[in-house]
Amino acid sequence: MLIQFNPKITGAFTELVLDSPQVSKVVDKLELTDDEAHELVKASIIAAFRLYKININDLINHLRD
Repeated sequence: MLIQFNPKITGAFTELVLDSPQVSKVVDKLELTDDEAHELVKASIIAAFRLYKININDLINHLRD
């Protein structure tokens, strides 16, 4: 049985991704506002986690332990 979930992505995690040089370069080229860039990155991360059925909450909790 496959359980669907809605991953929760924190602002801090999104900011970490936005600080990546590769992501920053793309965001600069697109001339997005800070809010637009934040929402785009957040939506992209969530879409990828759903597509590949990755439970990020379990992974983060495992790393914290």
